[in-house]
Amino acid sequence: MAVVGAAMAVFAWSLIQSSEPYHGGKPLSFWLKQYATYSSGFGGTNQPEAQWPEVDTALRSIGTNAVPDLLRMLAARDSAMKLKIITLAQKQSVVPVHFIPAAERRREALQIFGYIRMNGVSAVPGLIKLLRNPEAAVRASAAIVLADIGPGAKAAVPELVRALKDTDFHVKSVAWDALWEIDPLTVDRIRAEERAQTK
Repeated sequence: MAVVGAAMAVFAWSLIQSSEPYHGGKPLSFWLKQYATYSSGFGGTNQPEAQWPEVDTALRSIGTNAVPDLLRMLAARDSAMKLKIITLAQKQSVVPVHFIPAAERRREALQIFGYIRMNGVSAVPGLIKLLRNPEAAVRASAAIVLADIGPGAKAAVPELVRALKDTDFHVKSVAWDALWEIDPLTVDRIRAEERAQTK
């Protein structure tokens, strides 16, 4: 039975292996936890400020050097079969299985993109593709990152305009936000056209 459990755990491990970016031998998730610690109480008695530059360097390095990994994290999806296998694997105790859900992966990628902002401009072509992803959460995430990048993401304007007609309300909302951050003139033009149509 132990052999079966171990085999299941190994199979589950192969499913959840991702290209989570590393810096200094530590994964992105580690650095994000460090960032959360410092940002929630920077300068407090338990906050070693001397270590902050290390965290800052790690996040900026990951953000600018691991764009393909971050894009894959934004597009992460957990199939029903994958979740079932992982649930079964976590019931055994031979090999520990640490699983990070797709939603958490997206949240981590959003944090990094939000941290590097305009320096994530190399991700724009990939983000444009994600705006057409079948998952609404992925489309919304792409628009949020484009808003963080700002004017450097102008190539995404046509696709963001299309996203204003998305069937998902949240996607439409963040697409408006992104357009405002990237190209306010386009927002003004669209609103002027809408006003003209109502006359």
